[in-house]
Amino acid sequence: MKTVQLASRTTRLTIGLAVMLMTLSLGRVQASDGTNQFLFLTLRLKGGAVTLEKASVVSGTLKPQQDSTDAEPLLVTLEQAEGEARWSLAIDDPSIQRYEYEDPQQPGVLKSKLVQVDDVEFIVRAPLTPGVRHIAIYRKEKSIQPATAGESPPAKRLVARIELPKEVTK
Repeated sequence: MKTVQLASRTTRLTIGLAVMLMTLSLGRVQASDGTNQFLFLTLRLKGGAVTLEKASVVSGTLKPQQDSTDAEPLLVTLEQAEGEARWSLAIDDPSIQRYEYEDPQQPGVLKSKLVQVDDVEFIVRAPLTPGVRHIAIYRKEKSIQPATAGESPPAKRLVARIELPKEVTK
């Protein structure tokens, strides 16, 4: 009779862990978005006013997006009703552009400059969320002192609330 040697305990544990992680990750991908579509919004910020230039539903997976760490970001929200946010994302102010250039006095040394642009187009990718009717853009106000526990978050000021076209709402 031949003896069959099984894989070592470490190998079995590693394979079991890999199978478990793959199962969990597949479940997360499927649960995150059943439609496999998202909103692709082209907006324009001109003279302090925001307008929706184009809105479309595109196929694909919406990659995770990080909130801006800028001091005064724009807060983009998808709203079901006025003021009832279903999704939001803080983005860097697109009207503030950072330019880098070589210092003429010191070749090889870069200088940078922040410039306020009056007319800029920017893109927002957002999930295709049922019941959403508006996109609202807020400007988070810079707080003078850091918030402490129990304090309300910095104030936000409405810049624009735009009704989304029927073609891009569920």
